[in-house]
Formats: sequence, C-alpha cells, structure tokens
Amino acid sequence: MSKKVLWKDAVNSLTNSWGRFIGIMLLMAVSAFAFIGLKMAGPDMRYTVQRYYRNINLADLTVSSNYGLDNRDLQTLRNHAKNATLDLGYLQDTTVNNSKISLRVLSETKSVSTNKIVSGKLPNKNSQIAISYLLKDKYRLGEWIKLDNHNNLKTNRFKIVGFIRPSEYTDKSNIGQTTVGTGQLSGIAAVKKSAFSSSNYSIARIRFYQTKNLDPYSSAYQRIIDDKKLLSVLEKQTVKLLTMAGISEEQARTWAKSGIEFDKKLSKILKSTEEWADEVAMYNPASLSDFEAKFDQFDINSFLKQLLPEMPEKVIVAEPRYFNHINDFLSESEFEEFKNWMIIKFINKSATYLSQDFREAAFPFRQAVYGVPELPSQDKHAYRLANEAFDEVIGIYYGKTYLGDKAKADVISMIKKMLKVYEQRIQENTWLSEPTKKQAIIKLKALKLKVGYPEKNRALFDNLVVDPNKTLYENHVLINQERIKDILQRLNKKPDKSIWEMPGNLNNAFYDPYKNDLTFPAGILQAPFYDAKQSRAANYGGIGATIGHEVSHAFDNNGAQFDEKGNMKNWWTKEDFAEFNKRTKAVADIFDGLQYGPVKLNGKQVVSENIADLSGLSCAIAANKTEGGEMKDLFETYAKSWMQKQRPESIKAEVQSDVHAPQPTRVNIPAQNQEEFYEAYNVTPEDGMWLDPENRITIW
Repeated sequence: MSKKVLWKDAVNSLTNSWGRFIGIMLLMAVSAFAFIGLKMAGPDMRYTVQRYYRNINLADLTVSSNYGLDNRDLQTLRNHAKNATLDLGYLQDTTVNNSKISLRVLSETKSVSTNKIVSGKLPNKNSQIAISYLLKDKYRLGEWIKLDNHNNLKTNRFKIVGFIRPSEYTDKSNIGQTTVGTGQLSGIAAVKKSAFSSSNYSIARIRFYQTKNLDPYSSAYQRIIDDKKLLSVLEKQTVKLLTMAGISEEQARTWAKSGIEFDKKLSKILKSTEEWADEVAMYNPASLSDFEAKFDQFDINSFLKQLLPEMPEKVIVAEPRYFNHINDFLSESEFEEFKNWMIIKFINKSATYLSQDFREAAFPFRQAVYGVPELPSQDKHAYRLANEAFDEVIGIYYGKTYLGDKAKADVISMIKKMLKVYEQRIQENTWLSEPTKKQAIIKLKALKLKVGYPEKNRALFDNLVVDPNKTLYENHVLINQERIKDILQRLNKKPDKSIWEMPGNLNNAFYDPYKNDLTFPAGILQAPFYDAKQSRAANYGGIGATIGHEVSHAFDNNGAQFDEKGNMKNWWTKEDFAEFNKRTKAVADIFDGLQYGPVKLNGKQVVSENIADLSGLSCAIAANKTEGGEMKDLFETYAKSWMQKQRPESIKAEVQSDVHAPQPTRVNIPAQNQEEFYEAYNVTPEDGMWLDPENRITIW
C-alpha cells in the first residue's frame, strides 16, 4: 500500500467516526492526567504528613499500661530518655452515657503528641473534656456527658468544650480495641492531667532529639527507633540474668545501663557492615613496636606475651578507625563502663550453657531481633551445642553416611565443567586485555577443590574431651580454650591449606581467597541443590549455580585482588580494573535502595555476593546449554534453592548485618539479567520481570 493511499484511508476513518475518535482522545487525556496527578500527589501527601508530625511533635515511642507504670518502669524510661523529651500522663477507657460508645480518655499533653483543635478549645477545668471530631454528629459543644465504669477520674460528668483530631490515632475506621463497650473504640478524648485521681502514670511518650529533623519514613529514622527498642529489651534481659546469678537488682541495673552506654560509644566508631564487606580494607599491617606504642594506658606487650606462643613481627589491624581511638576506650576513666560492657556480653552469652531458666531469660532479645516465636526445644539446643563443639567430626560422619561416591564424582565432574565454562568466558571476554585474561586463567586453573568432607578430622578434635563430672558451661569453656590454643599455635607457621573451613554437614559453600580453594560440603549436595534423580538442567540450576557463585568470588570486587596463591596482589591492568569497578558499581546500583519487606537494601554492602549470583547463574546457563538442558528446569530449581520463610524482624536484622541480599532478590534480579530467562518464559516489556536490554549487566 502506498503512503498516499494509507493517509487517505486514515482520513476517511476519522471523518466517518469522528465522535469515537474524540472519545478515545479524551480517555487518553484523562488517563494521562490521572497518572500525572497520582505521580505528583504521592510526594505532596508525604510532605503533608511529615509537616503534620513535626507540628504535633509526634512521639517516637509510646509505652502504656492499664495497671500503671511502677517506679522501676519509670526509672527505665528516664534512662532511655536522657537525650529526649519524656512526657508522662494518664489514660482511662470508658463508655458514654451507659451506651455502646466507648472513649479512650487521655490526659492532655503540652509537648509531645499534642492534639489539634478542630473546633472549640482544649479543657482548662477538671470538669471539661475535648472529644474526637469523629463524634461531632453525636454530640455538640456545651453538652454534658457522663463517663461510666472508671476509677481513675475525679468526676464522671464532663462538659464538651472542644472537638480534637488526636495525634496518635489517624485511622478513622479502626481506632483500636478496648475492654469496655463493644470492644472497639469509638473515639479519643482529652482532659486536664489534674482531672485524674490516679497516683501512678499509665502512659509515657518519648520524643528523641536525634530524630527531630529526620524523615519518619526513612530507613535512618527506623533504624534509630529499632535500635532503641532493642537496647531496651537487652537492658531488661540483662538485669534479669544478673539478678538470677545472685547480683542485687540495684547493682544489676547499674551494670546494665553503664555497659549499654559503652556499647553506644563503640558503635559510633566501629566499622559498618558495608565497610566490613571490603576484604582488602581489613589488611592494615603495622610493626609490633608501632602497634604497642599506640596504647597509652594498657600494657599490651604483657598481654600479648601471656596470650601468644611467640611474638609476631607484624600485626594486621582490621579496624583502623577503632585502633586510632583505642585510648578513648581503654582508659581509667572508661574502665568502669568497659568492665560492665564485658559483664553484659558475658552473662548473655553464657546463659545458653546454663539451666533452662537462664535460657528462657536470655530469649527476649533474640526474639526481638529475629522475631522467632518460641525458644528452640532442648533436643534442638543440645544438637546445636554438640555440633558447635564437634562440627568437623559430625560433618565427617554425615558425609560418610549420606554422600555416596557416585554422587561425589558427579558433582566433581560438574565443577570441572563449570571451570571449563569460566575459562572459555574469560577467553572470549570483550572488555579484558590479554595480560589480565592470562592471569585470571592462571588463578582459575590453580583453584583447589574440597568436596563432601575431609578424609579425617584434625588433631584438635582428638584433644576435645567432655568431662561428665563437670557442668555444661565448664565443658564449653575447656573446649573453647582448646580451639583458641589450636588457632594461636598456627601463628608464624606456614598456612595449612588442607584445613576445611566448613564442616561436611553444613548446607553451604565457600570460596577462600587466602587459599584460593572451593569448599562444597556434603550438606549442600542434596535436593533442591543436587539430586541424582532430577534432570541435569535442574542440577545446574541448583548446585551448578552455586558452583558458579563460589568460583565467581575468585573474581568479585574482593577476590579480584588476590592472586592464585592467596596473596593480596593486584594482577589487573589499570584500565581493566577501572572497567571492572564500573560494572561493579552497576551491580551495586541495581540493588541500592531496593525495598524488601520493612527495609531498603544497601547496594554497596551486598555487591560482592550479587556479583557472584549474577555470574554464577550466567555460567550455569552456559554449561546447561552445552548439554541441551531444559532452561525452565534450571530457572525453577534455581528459584527453589533460595526458598525461605522470613519474619519482618529477621529481615531487618539480615539487611543490617549480612553481606548477602535477601533471598527473593537473589532470584529475581540475576534472572532478569539473563537473556535465556526471557526466551524460556516469553517475557515481554509488559511483564513485571522485564528489564530493558541496555540495563542488563554481564560481568563474567
């Protein structure tokens, strides 16, 4: 069809259905305006809420009790509110005029979580009350109401002088539950503090100075609030453990409070998880004399002589910033806090080796951090303690019992296949120079394999003895001492590269840059990672991608700076390393700020593991192609291998402390960057998993 005929046909279509054309255009315009409106409304609404919170000075933490806050509660609150505004008040739930309408009556606050007047005024007499604006259709200004079933108010008759918008109750349809009336609150009311007859406060609000100028929706704000909540749990738990150990409650509170204050000081100096993710940054050698000279008030030389079998020539400082502040902490003025901090760590750590009562008393903090609903059974606990002490022995038993020679040989063949794929991909790489390619292949071929379990356990485990006449704690101490002695005896000796860093029963895998070796314990050589009964493609999606992941660590942002002998050495050309860093940044960027559950990810913190995930999956796909395997089998097993149930508390803890991204992101984002994924599932730009080709990342 010619262009002339095409245009003529288009004009005829428009003139013959003009109304339909205008209608379609109007619908498109409305849709565009709606989209723009929604796009603009979100930030505006958020800003409005932020401004509202600032105006009312909304509390960061609110603690309430129907039974009242006792002196111990108040002391704890005051301890946590040293750098905050603390507002104490009263509350009472009651019904109105013998009806089903229920009110939560609060004492008016002057500084924290103040109420906004909609009409009328706030109470200035004990017989006056301001009630929620949601009840304006039921009551009027000047009306007297009777409050039923209470024992904390001086009177039961109140004059309505105002309607308020309560600062802490923003949901109109679900204000909250109560024990009076229908069980559902109808509204909130405010009276003067002096209108209450109770001698015990029943509500406390805390507004921290530290959060004053922070966005309440930001991760920084949430982290501060979460930390304060956790420290409160830890302090209460520590006091209980110490009193159970025979310490007076007053002394226990002093030690707990002081120790936590010391921990806060440390936290401002110590490395973040993001900083710890940089392996190379840990290598800061100092001569022994320079190291010792750094200490002003602590005899580090005498300490090292007692601890070490022989003195080293150099000391590796992993925490340079902490080391530069060492005299701020190891000083006479800080000694009391330092000692109390050690007591806190000791009692909380030791509780797991004591009686069931101590285990239960030490559980709240773990529960708060990870969200676990209940304490593990004694059988589970016993196994974990035994495995902690004799991991290598148990691992060998597990491997010999459950890993057959045939399966082991098959996995080794898969590893060798993956190494061949890696070698080919390095040779065909388009952004590496030949000198860098050559060194990369040298390192690849020098990789040592550890599959299944060690042939025999180390001599260390022959020295570990459980004395039935000693307590569990005493046996733990003796075993721990033997383990420490074993580590210290290796000082100044040639590294023993035969030592396994993982036991055979562990469901995990490991690349060690200092040894340039790969470890695949028997524990991971089971479904869904590996199963002789599932397809080869499925095994490539499971253990194959894991193999690729660990090999990739030899060439991630950390491993790339170690040579084939495990020495920290830059074997890259300047230009190649610059390009590599560019690609590394792209991986960090794709994860940075990603929302997962209640938190956002830090791309830099998880970048090395994400490089390994991307490259590992890519190489597993390449290996599968050579065998003509079904790609859907590969991707579905890859997804299964990362399946995990996780509570919000656990997600928060993981994202703050782990160099691995949460499991679902480790599935979806690597898959999004593989062309074969789009082909296998016919993914189009309209699908949620689509990623534009120009944004897809390939490293190896």
